Amino acid sequence: MLLLGLLVTLTYRFPVAQQVIYQADMKFDGFLPILGVGQGKAEVRGTFAVVGKSVNSASVTLTAFEITFNSEKIPIDLDDARKYVPGGTFTYTPAGSVSAWDAPMVTAPIRVPGLDLKHLPEVLFLPMPFPAVSPEEGETFTFSMPLSGGTSKYVVTRGPGAADAVSFTLNVHQSYNDFEDDANQVVAERDAALRVDTDVIGMGTGLFNATLGRFTRFTIDDVATSTATDVQTKKISTRKLTR
Repeated sequence: MLLLGLLVTLTYRFPVAQQVIYQADMKFDGFLPILGVGQGKAEVRGTFAVVGKSVNSASVTLTAFEITFNSEKIPIDLDDARKYVPGGTFTYTPAGSVSAWDAPMVTAPIRVPGLDLKHLPEVLFLPMPFPAVSPEEGETFTFSMPLSGGTSKYVVTRGPGAADAVSFTLNVHQSYNDFEDDANQVVAERDAALRVDTDVIGMGTGLFNATLGRFTRFTIDDVATSTATDVQTKKISTRKLTR
């Protein structure tokens, strides 16, 4: 009977017509060009309402937003924030794969490791697709996710926990490159002043409530190390951003 108690099936679900509130808190320290300043500390807090639309789809709405940079609140109201996070409806499988996300595709002015508005449901609400056979305690599995211009690769180990609090630990690695103008905004290669190559290494933990069908806590800490090469002079500088 003890063995049967450990065999917990891991599936996502968002009950139809029921609202689930998610709080996303992000802290950054390092090179993060905001308001013309390249180096600093930023804190971003966003609140999202997720409502089941059918047995395999749910809607997302940003309901509150706040950002501070170097301890100063940046004057971005909710309407302005929704221009970059407009919300929409996503279609998903019980294992956590997203097959559709109908939000308007908006390009953020800066690229931040681990964030990609094109994959918002996976980043925040289904951050870990489960294998076809739910892993048992101590088992490891892998998955990958396209984020911020490059594929993130994850190695996950299931830890202990009952059905209402199944624990996980994970390691993540990602490499990508992009191009920036003189103001450090992401641009097409033809308009670039800099080529930026980035390597991200991180680790995280999560608690999944199999009874509710969702993560109740999910955290990742990572370090992004970048080399920026001036396309004209070939001069190289190094950046670092912790999250």
